[in-house]
Amino acid sequence: MLQTRKFGTAVLGLALLLLLSVGSVQGIECPVFQVAVTFTYVPLEGEVVISVSLRGSFNHWGEWPMEEQPDGTWSITICLEPGKHEYKFFINNQWPVDMETARDDGPVDLEADGYVDDNFGGQNAIRIIEPEVLEGPALRHNPDNPEYLSIADGRLVLRLRTAADVVTEIRLITDKGEWPMERQLWWDVGWWDAGEMWRVAVPVPESAFEYRFVGVWFDGAEYTTFSLPIDPGDYFSFDGIDPFPQIDWVGQSIFYQIFPERFREWNPENNAYALVTSMVHYN
Repeated sequence: MLQTRKFGTAVLGLALLLLLSVGSVQGIECPVFQVAVTFTYVPLEGEVVISVSLRGSFNHWGEWPMEEQPDGTWSITICLEPGKHEYKFFINNQWPVDMETARDDGPVDLEADGYVDDNFGGQNAIRIIEPEVLEGPALRHNPDNPEYLSIADGRLVLRLRTAADVVTEIRLITDKGEWPMERQLWWDVGWWDAGEMWRVAVPVPESAFEYRFVGVWFDGAEYTTFSLPIDPGDYFSFDGIDPFPQIDWVGQSIFYQIFPERFREWNPENNAYALVTSMVHYN
């Protein structure tokens, strides 16, 4: 276990390291731990294309319109977590039955990494997204996402995701007090990049309040202070309104969770994958 040092007041140039952790493709900047990925549909010669949209496991098979490019192709760039993602192109308001053969007996997406059964007699395409190399503590917090901010059992729960095995200490700093955070979860399994989730539960404030995170990380040679937001004068804000209300009886109940992902393809590695993802989202 790495030793921690007392917090200093300087960030010591960490801003550059955090900026290096943000991926960018075609001007699209992604949060740390996500990668910018471009999907492109290339029409056949003489094919009349009115519309193309992207639908997949990453958007609950909703419809994300793709834009026609000057060269006649259709494309969209999105941010994705590292891992294996299933998808199809929705062309002229029609599903291609088989993403491997529906384009003149060839692949609909020339950049697909493979194909899987779609359970409707066809195949979805898959993209395998490799994690990018993280620089520094690689901090991520999104107060609009209940994974990072929620109210449960009368406590305000805040989480901060970081790179693995480099952060030694984090404190939550607010205008109503300070609290130490604890490392709740860490992982390096399956399709996920290595990472950690730090958590703190504090009394629910009676009114809006501002907060920030301050901590220490170790780069292998020295300890360095970090903060999020980077600028010491900036803060996240919570308006005091529960963004994801808990149903009262849920807090007094016992639930049994079943992890079907553990049995997918009879792969023992799915045990760790299912456990990790469930703990992140539901605890």
